[in-house]
Amino acid sequence: MVQVSDKWWSTWLTTLGYEVNRYTKPIIEYVEENNPRFTLIYGGERGGKSFNSVAILGKKLPPNSYKEQREYWIIGPDYLSPRAEFMLLFDAYSKLNLVEKDNRPESPTSQWSMQLTTNERWVTKTSSDIAKLATFSIHGAMIVEANRHAPAVWFKVRGRIAENRGWCIINGTYEDSSEWFIDLYEKWSANNIEGGKSFSLPSWANHKAFPGGEDDPEIISLRASTTEEWFLERYAGIPQKPSNLVIPEFEYDKHVNLYKVDPVLPVELAIDPAKHTYAVAFVQKLGRGAVVLDCVYKHGWIAQKIIPLCLQNPLWPYVKMNTGYAGAIDVAGFAEPGTVSQAELWRTIGGIELYAKRYPELETRNAVRNALADNLLHFNNLGNESFNGLARQPLAEFRLWRKRTIEDSGTIGEPFDKNNDFIKALGYWWLYRFGQTEKKPRGKQRRVRGYDFTVGRDQGLNNGVGGRETSVQKARRNFRSRLAYGSLE
Repeated sequence: MVQVSDKWWSTWLTTLGYEVNRYTKPIIEYVEENNPRFTLIYGGERGGKSFNSVAILGKKLPPNSYKEQREYWIIGPDYLSPRAEFMLLFDAYSKLNLVEKDNRPESPTSQWSMQLTTNERWVTKTSSDIAKLATFSIHGAMIVEANRHAPAVWFKVRGRIAENRGWCIINGTYEDSSEWFIDLYEKWSANNIEGGKSFSLPSWANHKAFPGGEDDPEIISLRASTTEEWFLERYAGIPQKPSNLVIPEFEYDKHVNLYKVDPVLPVELAIDPAKHTYAVAFVQKLGRGAVVLDCVYKHGWIAQKIIPLCLQNPLWPYVKMNTGYAGAIDVAGFAEPGTVSQAELWRTIGGIELYAKRYPELETRNAVRNALADNLLHFNNLGNESFNGLARQPLAEFRLWRKRTIEDSGTIGEPFDKNNDFIKALGYWWLYRFGQTEKKPRGKQRRVRGYDFTVGRDQGLNNGVGGRETSVQKARRNFRSRLAYGSLE
């Protein structure tokens, strides 16, 4: 018998014949304590995703009698896919004498359903007709074989359960086409405002299929007959990073969490005003490190739309606390002959001054890599949604910014110039704030409207014209010294 404190859930797990092992124990313990609204199980093949998905459902479905009908969906890419979960549910409810009637046609293209004595109804659905998923509100859903669904399915289901504050359980395995599924897995692996939690389940968690666990002879044979990357993704249930990432040091569960602004410290901006993606990160320096608290990340937007949006951000008053530069911008923000520069627009509309200097791209990349490797750069859970290889939220860039391989045109090892605007902005800001970590390149320094854009010796503060510290710079340095906060470590 499974030992959990919730009596109904214990009964449910016992009815299923569920046995806790070292691989499923973290799932059971977390669900019992937190009962997350959204749960995702990324599993190795034959790892028991369906069984574990149905097992944790018991925590969400106490046998209450409801006055109004409650409806739950099990959604698969076709009508056959959700039947494994349906049968597990049907068998458990039948043993508990809770099934009032059911309809299970033999046709593989037919819907299954069952009505419970508690006035609850389960129905299988297919995602082949996305529009049908938007007909009315439901109280809960399971998305099975999620790796075979289009991302629109999750968005539709999320909307259908909103009115009733419903729950959703998602499971799936690795597929090259399931970008959104991996996005969600990573996002929910860290603390997030959605209330989601993701778990990884290896194939050998299924002791009925692999009684020897990780040391089962078949698992050992599988490992020996495949590449390590293939084995980890397909059987160990561990998504693997592409080998050609530009910033491989980023770890979602290590660098992402939920953070609140420190109200006594200023917030600065890190800006890359690219025409295809305008990225503005709100960064708060904390001792030797920093936290990216928020980001405005828009494709195809111009400064005249971006800046007012930033002014509406709750963090903007902290940006205005700066007594000198309010952050750093790509040096191109000052170089638009014949037009009003990006820096001038930020000065005119936002009332702030920005720092800029020309750095080699390698140096900005290395600044971010070093900060991540030293665990000095952290992020609020800003989202990592992507679509067709394009980052739609800032953290997706760490997984999508890649180097050319032998299969690509151009120089092998050269980074593609896409999915990197947020990262570039961070590189500019980090070098401005903490200085260069490598030999400073030769080259002309930029001077705009009397400002010296040379990175100085004091963690990014410039030293004024001719090396003299101005009164504003001195005030800012003293202000920062008084508010020293300490390292993130």
